[in-house]
Order: sequence, then structure tokens, then C-alpha cells
Amino acid sequence: MTIFTDEINTLYIASNKLTQAATPVEQLEAISDYARSNDASWGILIYLDDEGRTEEVVAEWTIGRAIPLGIGAKFPVLDHDVQSEMSSARIRPHFIQDTLKEDHINPPILSAAKLHQMRSAVILPLYNKGRWIAEILFGWEGVCNFDERDQRVYTALQQQAASAIDSVRLFEQTQKRATELETAKQEIDLLHDALRKLTRASTRKELLMAVSEYPREIGAYNGQMFYFNQPQLDHVETVATWGTVPEIETPVGLVIDLTRRAFCAYWLSRPDTPTFITDIMTDDHVDLTSRVIFTDIHARAMAVLPLHTKGRWIGVITFYWDKPYKFDDRDTRIFTGLHQQLAPVVESIRLFEQSEQRATELEIAKREMDILYTALRQLMQATTPNEQLEAVSDYARNTGAASGALSYFIENEFDEEVVAEWCSGQVLPAGIGTHFYTNGENSEQTWLHIPGMPTLLADATDDPRIAPEILEIVLLNKTRAMALLPLYNKGRWIGLLVFRWAIPRDFNERDYRVYAALQQQAAPVVDSIRLFEQARQLAAFEERTRLARELHDSVSQALYGIGLGARTAKSLLKIDPSRLNEPLDYILSLAEAGMTEMRALIFELRPESIEQEGLVIALGKQASSVQARHAIHVMTEFCEEPALPIETKEGLYRIAREALHNAVKHAQATEVWLSFLHTSDGYALELVDNGNGFDVSKSFPGHLGLKSMRERTEALDGQLEIESTEGKGTRIMVKIPS
Repeated sequence: MTIFTDEINTLYIASNKLTQAATPVEQLEAISDYARSNDASWGILIYLDDEGRTEEVVAEWTIGRAIPLGIGAKFPVLDHDVQSEMSSARIRPHFIQDTLKEDHINPPILSAAKLHQMRSAVILPLYNKGRWIAEILFGWEGVCNFDERDQRVYTALQQQAASAIDSVRLFEQTQKRATELETAKQEIDLLHDALRKLTRASTRKELLMAVSEYPREIGAYNGQMFYFNQPQLDHVETVATWGTVPEIETPVGLVIDLTRRAFCAYWLSRPDTPTFITDIMTDDHVDLTSRVIFTDIHARAMAVLPLHTKGRWIGVITFYWDKPYKFDDRDTRIFTGLHQQLAPVVESIRLFEQSEQRATELEIAKREMDILYTALRQLMQATTPNEQLEAVSDYARNTGAASGALSYFIENEFDEEVVAEWCSGQVLPAGIGTHFYTNGENSEQTWLHIPGMPTLLADATDDPRIAPEILEIVLLNKTRAMALLPLYNKGRWIGLLVFRWAIPRDFNERDYRVYAALQQQAAPVVDSIRLFEQARQLAAFEERTRLARELHDSVSQALYGIGLGARTAKSLLKIDPSRLNEPLDYILSLAEAGMTEMRALIFELRPESIEQEGLVIALGKQASSVQARHAIHVMTEFCEEPALPIETKEGLYRIAREALHNAVKHAQATEVWLSFLHTSDGYALELVDNGNGFDVSKSFPGHLGLKSMRERTEALDGQLEIESTEGKGTRIMVKIPS
């Protein structure tokens, strides 16, 4: 009776403790008193997972030499024979009196028993409501002879523990699921908040901050976002960053060479998942070069979120911790969720940025084209150096230039003369007409070594290209920044455009493009106008020389003859007045010839008379002038005044004048036939003389009359025919369409 009373008390106490137990440790302690009272050295509570495939140690106690398994230890059920034992006897305890003598214990279990100093054991499989839930195991260092009382007590303890442990475990599982649900809700809220911020982000910094809240919560001290320089993946550019230690924060715009970091190849090979480095100093994937770089920024752990979508790399986001950090399952889930949200949003924003950038570039290009079009239009209308300079000065003025000047090179690029200038007063003017000379010995310090390209000097005081003697002049004129536009066309130096600023100026790519285009536009136009001006001046000089010669050869001779005739008449008046008629007639004829010659010369000086009097009258006057001047017989035949443009009439007149000049000067003709007649397909100007003639197949260097007639005829879309034989005169025919 006493034995049964002890058993009842033991079971009663165990039952009370079980009902009060709230943890696996308390549950194991509740049913361990009897085993301890029988010198057990080891007790363990093992939970089975829902599928019955894995066991986990959830509570354990040891005494003496017994070696614990360790709470949290897991092992598959099939690694020992307990499963088969529990299957054959679901509610019956299993007693092992001596592990060394039981044949059905397999070698792994035997090895485990020896390792944990266990010779005897009691296994209590816990089965409740058709489910295996756990097992309790007690072990002894020595051999035990289990009796009927042991069987009764352990069986009762097994029955009590099964339902109690199952209830507590179900409660724990419920709490765990509730916790998991709450955790999942928090994670969903976090990801939802990040997604909301992502969709509202309009800058790169806002994108980075949208996904940085969780890394900050778990201790990250720095976050960075990089874009790849497409299409290559060997460089990334920092586009956004934040840090709690500003002095080690990576600056925006920094380009990083990935080829120097083998670690980058690791996360590049995993574009669809985040990469976690718990300790940079010990992780095998981090190369030595990367470790040195990470050490410089005090990084010990990091998370890498590749931005990769639709088979294309966009960039990467990295977060850093200043000490080792063990990433858990929750970290993995959240960073994976952020990673999945990030790539398409960043891609959309980057495409939007690129489209905005293209739109901005197009707008800039349009403005530049407007600037260049306006400059070109004004250049084409410019006829003076001042107008040329004004045509290309708008852009410089709009960017704060204080002065602009245009210089012409006189004989070479080492002698330039200022021919046009404007100045606002912030700098001193160079002065129109001022000459600048260089010896060409230090051309590498000037713009001469890059003909046709602008040289932009942001600060004259800090530019090695400016020679000391030039710098002295520049500073004397209160100049700090300059744009030098050398005008170089068809292998020739033409001039130099110079814009000056009174303060240093940070020139950009747009400045260079615009000045280069203005330079290219200005060079040929300035060259053409300058050549035209030189040609005009040369033509005026030649015309003055010809007129001086004509005056000397005709009018001066007539006046000289009139003087001689007057003196003769004066002498005869005293000696024999009856002989005055002859010298007076001579004087009158010379005066008439002189008047005719002067009219012809005045007409040549005033070619607009052709527009007023017509081509036919002009040709007649020219013929009369030649006849009176050179005492040769000039016969004419003209049609009525033609309905031709004034330019065509002037061209025909110049050709006729040149032909008459050649007939007198070179052919030494005594008779000339000049005609201008209307034909079936246009008009024909013809001149025939009885002079010396020449070989038309030969050239006559220095005689430009024939060349001039050919060029004028081509300009009139006409045909020039020349027939001549030495000793038999010359025939020149010009045919033009109506």
C-alpha cells in the first residue's frame, strides 16, 4: 500500500507541475523527479516537427559525467531506431537496460550512447490525438534493472505528459504563429511604406532614402547608390549617398573602377538576389584590395542590392555596418523584398531622367542652333569689321564678357592689327589700329598650336599657356578670363577674335561648342569679306593708275598742244595776224578732242550712266573717245537699246572697252568695226580690227585682257569667240541669250 501511495504522490506532484509548466524546461523538470530519485544522470525533452522528420532538443539536464546534446540541437529522425520503436508501441515506454547488449540498437545510436556516457535509458514517446509530438529520454551511466513499478510510473508520466506538453506546445505554436503574423505584418508595412516612398521619389537621393529606413534601424551607418556607365559594366558612378559619418561618405559623382575589385564579380554573378557579408575581414568572397578600401571607410559588414531588371543592369545599392553583423531570416526577407521593389522603380525613374536629360540637351542644342543661325545670318549681311564682330558677340555678351575684339593678321600670324572692338568699361580697350607682335618662339603657350580651334582661358593668372610678357599686358588691361578664336581658313591665318572677362570664368562644354561653331562660321566669311575688300582696294588702285595714264596720254597731251598753239598764235598776232586761223583751228580741235576724252573718262568713273543713258549710247561714247584719243577710224552699228539687266549691260560694256583697248594698245589697228546687234537667239557684241593679229593658241603672261573678257562672258552665261591671224587682224564675238 505504501508503494502505491508513493507512486500516487509522485504522479500527483508531476501532474501539478505539468499543469503549471509554461516552458519546455519546466515541462521536463515536472516529470524528472522520479528519474532523478533513481539516480538518472541525464534528462532530455525533444520536439518533433509537424512532419515527424526532424527532432530538436528543447530542454535538457545532466548530472555527473553525462555530456549534454545541447538545447537547439537538431537531427533527423531516421538517424536512430526510435521512430520504429514508437511506431510499434505508440503509448508504451521503451526501456533499455544495457545499450551495449541490445541487438536492435544501430551503430550510430550506440556511438551516441557511448559519447554521452549512457548505459541505460528510458524513452517516453509522446503521442496525442493521433499525432507524434515529442519524446522524453532519461539516461543512466550504469546498468539499471527496470521493474514493474518503473513501468507503471513511467507509463503514467508518459500519459500525463503527452496531453500537457501537447497543449503547451500548441499554445506556443499559436503564439509563434501570432508573432510570425505580427512580424509579417510589420515587414509588409515596412515594404509598403518603402514602395510608397519609392513611387513618390523624384530624385536619386529620395530613391536611396526610400529603402534605407530598415538598414538604419538595424545599425547601418552608410548607404550608397551607384549607376552603371552603360553599356560596359566595368565602372559605376556614385549618384546618391547618406552617412552618419560625413567625413568618410563617398562623394556624389565619384566613378569607381570595378575591374580592380574581385569582390564585385561575386555580386555581379548574383543579379537576382541580395548579397550579405557578415564580416568583411573574414569572408572569402572579399578580396584583399576591397578589404583595404572597406577598412578606409570603417566598413565591417555590408548588404548589396543589385539593380537588375529585364536582363539589364541599372546599378547597385550598398549598405555598410561598422562592425560584424549577422543577417538573420528576417533581414533576408526584408532586403529581398526591397530588392524586388527597387529595380523596376529605379529603372523607370532612370529612363525618365534620361528622357528629361535628352529633352534638356535638345533644348540646349536648339538654343545653340538659334545662336549660331542668328550669328551666321548677321555675318552674311556684314560688310565691315565692326559688323563682323557684332555678328558673333551676342553669346559672349550674354555670358558676361566685358570686351570683344577682331584683329586682322597683316602678313603672318605674328603681326595682328585690331580692326574692330567693343568694350563695356570693366576692362581696358586694346584700341582700334593697335598692333600686337609675337616672335613665335613660344607658340605652345598660345593658341597657335591648335589652328581652327578655340582656346578658353578660365583664369589668366593660373594658366601655364600664357607667357609672362603676355600675362603682364593681360593684367594691365584688367583681364582675368579670355576666349581666343583664331580664324584659319584654307591653310591661311586670317585673324583673331578675342572676348575678355574681368573676373575668372568657369568655361563648360557648351561654351566650347558654341565658340568652336562661331569660329568655324566666322573664318570663311571674314576671309571672303577681307579678300573682297583687298580686291576692291586693288581694283580702285588699278583704276586710278589707268585713269592717270589715260589723262597723261590724252588730256595732258591735248592741254600741252593747246598751250603750244596758243603761244604760236600769240607770236603770229604780232608778226602776221593773217596766219592766226591755222593755230586757232589747231587749238579748237585739241580742245574738242580733250573734251571728248574727258567725257569718256568721266563716264568710266560714273558707270551708273549706263542705267540712265543705256548701253548703246555708252558704247557710242566709248567708240568716239577711242577715235578722238588715238586718231583711228572707229565704225559702229548698234541695234535699239536692249531689254537686259543692268548687270548684263555693264558686263558687255566692260568687254567692249577691253576689246577696244587691246585693238589700240596691242594690235596697233588703224580701223575698228564695233557692232551690237539683236540676233535670233539673243544679242551679239562684235569687234573687228585691222591690226597685227596674234596666235590664239599661245598664252601671253602679264596680259590679262583676254582672261578678263572670258570671265565676264562666263558670268553672263555667254559664249566668247576669238579669231585672229598674225598680220591679218582680229575678230572678237560675244554671244549672250536674251
